[in-house]
This record gives sequence, C-alpha cells and structure tokens, in this order.
Amino acid sequence: MSNNEERPSANKMTPGAWGAAIVFAVIIVLIMNFCSGNSDNPEQPNATKAGLTGATALVACKKKANVEAPYGFDYKTMNTDMTTTDDKITIVFNDAEVGTAMGGQLTQTIRCDVGGTDDAPSIISFGAIS
Repeated sequence: MSNNEERPSANKMTPGAWGAAIVFAVIIVLIMNFCSGNSDNPEQPNATKAGLTGATALVACKKKANVEAPYGFDYKTMNTDMTTTDDKITIVFNDAEVGTAMGGQLTQTIRCDVGGTDDAPSIISFGAIS
C-alpha cells in the first residue's frame, strides 16, 4: 500500500456487522422477554387470588432448600420455572446443584409448591433432596 491509499479503519463497522449486531440485539430482547416470568400472560398471573406473589414464593422455596440441603444449594434463574394457579405457585428448580456431606455436588430437579399470602407463605410440598 502506498501512502496515498486509504486504509480501512478498524473502528468502523461494516453494514454486515451492523446487521449482525441488530439481529443479536433482537435475539437478546426476545430471550429476556420470554424468560422473565409470566406477567404478560393474563391466563397465568404472577400472583394467586389470595395475594401470594412469585417473588415471595421463590424466597420461601430457597429458604426451604437451604434447610433441606445443609451442604449447599445453588440454582440458575434461567433454569427455574414458575407456574401460578388460583391457590398456589409452583417453583421448579431444574438442574439445581445440591452439596453433599462428602464435599461433592449432585444435580437435581426440585419442585416446590407454595400457598398462603405474601405475609404468610406456606410450603405445601417440597421435593426430596438426595
């Protein structure tokens, strides 16, 4: 290249790169929309008729899991499902990591059903941790 020729700038995005960035941004927005709970679905509200919300149910289930798994309990939000009915909220921790007495970890799916209200949540059932 001679001194008079323009060199491509490393800081400029080509039209193809802009298109890829836009597609990537749209995919991220769609993932966040579909994985952020069920508040946009009127047939499956975020609260029971008694006033128990998903956030309170999740906290109650995490507390119960920490009691049932004294050697550790960890989960990923993206691997957690929440289903709301008129009288209870079901939380499913898919691929939860449960600590063992020997220092290892087991991967388990754990289901937790919560009823009651935000002021007084009640664990209806909790899957066994092995």
